[in-house]
Amino acid sequence: MLGIELSKWNGEWDAAKAKSAGAVFAFIQTSQATTPDPLFSANWSKAGEASLFRGTCHCLDKTRPVKEQADCFLGSLDSDLGELPAAVRIAANDFESEEELALEYLEEFIERIGTAGITPMIATTLSSWLDPEASVLDWTQFPLWVVDYASEATPQLPAPWTRWAFWEFSEKGDGETFGTESFNIHLSTFHGTLRDLLNLVKGGKTQILEERVQHLEQRLHEIDHFVSLLQEPAVAPVPETTAEVEGQRIPQIFAICNANSLNVRNGPGLSHQVIGNLSHNQRVQILEQRGDWAFIQDPQGWICEKYIAIEQR
Repeated sequence: MLGIELSKWNGEWDAAKAKSAGAVFAFIQTSQATTPDPLFSANWSKAGEASLFRGTCHCLDKTRPVKEQADCFLGSLDSDLGELPAAVRIAANDFESEEELALEYLEEFIERIGTAGITPMIATTLSSWLDPEASVLDWTQFPLWVVDYASEATPQLPAPWTRWAFWEFSEKGDGETFGTESFNIHLSTFHGTLRDLLNLVKGGKTQILEERVQHLEQRLHEIDHFVSLLQEPAVAPVPETTAEVEGQRIPQIFAICNANSLNVRNGPGLSHQVIGNLSHNQRVQILEQRGDWAFIQDPQGWICEKYIAIEQR
């Protein structure tokens, strides 16, 4: 799964364009030292509106005390921590070979943002990572966002990590394609499935996350959708919910789609094939209800009732 990294250096950004280009997530620079990124709030809001998974990023350096840097970072976030782990970038060469000082800064920064309930992800490269033997921390407890532009199939990892969560594999993504004013943009990939990505997501935003899953599933099944229309057997005949039953006509039931995009499947369950989708506020007729699923008239198929509102008649 593809993602991007944004900062003030990318200029104005069209998040919808990034989503159309295949971006699933966005890491947005929040601050460096004690300087907030001037475009953070705007980029953060745009990413949320485009239903991208969002992660913050702080660039730690030695120019200012750690307390001031942590305060700046937390102050920029307000109450919205996003969906993905916050990232902290650090490299030994930023501290001019003062590796012991770099470790002290990083450990203190992690401790301070930990008081706000944040367990960060470490963003670094193989060549610039610190000596893990010089620290008492078990660094593998923190997810790794490895930066490696040279490798092709898999990135090279700094010790002690043996696996990575995100891999920034290019600094030369096409900015125009992903909606930025800048010529280039940094690109990353996630190591795992959509469900693996959700395991990293913070709780408390179930409905928002489920809607984003609907968007992602729709994009991932676009090709399968057209194939399934040719290969899948015809959907069962329309239930007689609108016909005469023993001389009495059953009232028609209609509903409105609450999600931005809702998958229509050829059976009542997530394991069934996606054969279409509904848009926000689209009105449909319900022909049959089975558990949490509803069989609708147009497009004909099954939808999850969690994301619709039944019209009261």
